[in-house]
Amino acid sequence: MKKEYLQKTILVLTGIGALTVLVLIVAAAVHAVRWLTAEPPQTGNISAGQAEQGVISEKTVMEILRPAGDLVTIKDAYSVQESYEKHREVFGFKVPLSSDETFLAFTCEIGIGFDLTEMDITVDNYRETITLSLPKPQIVYNQIDMDSVYVKTVYDSWLISTEDQELMDVMGEFQNRKEQEYLADGSVFRSAKLRAEAILSEYLCKSKISQGYSLSFI
Repeated sequence: MKKEYLQKTILVLTGIGALTVLVLIVAAAVHAVRWLTAEPPQTGNISAGQAEQGVISEKTVMEILRPAGDLVTIKDAYSVQESYEKHREVFGFKVPLSSDETFLAFTCEIGIGFDLTEMDITVDNYRETITLSLPKPQIVYNQIDMDSVYVKTVYDSWLISTEDQELMDVMGEFQNRKEQEYLADGSVFRSAKLRAEAILSEYLCKSKISQGYSLSFI
């Protein structure tokens, strides 16, 4: 009798143990599935308190720096004084008294800056560092001050005429030539880069979100 009771007890305990192990296995599997399918924490809108805990994203850094887009553009002005001559030719020879000559003078404002949307941003929350890599500087605009335009006819031939659109095209060619001069002058772009780095550093230093992070440029 005691032997049968002991056997039943062992059987019951064995069943309970197996059921417990099965429950633990199922619970562990459910936890693993939830962990694998869980979405990562969103860092698009981060409060200052969260930033102090070392949570900041590249997107957040871009949102901080986006308003500085216009400020990282340096402006310069230049003047153009050129003559434009037009004449008739016959069999490759210039026809006498067929030349139109016009003197042009005007000033332009040129802007050199960066497209911040092309900037590479790296955030290391563990080391609390932000690294920025600026894109190549570019000419943002090159505008003629129309109030400064001065046109004088030096010689006007009855054999040929110069249209206003021709003069506008010539002015555009002068602008393009000046842009090439700026592109060849590396000092202008170095100045633009230094200005951009100073402004971006100031924006990040003033932001509560990025406080405690060090900034470097590459």
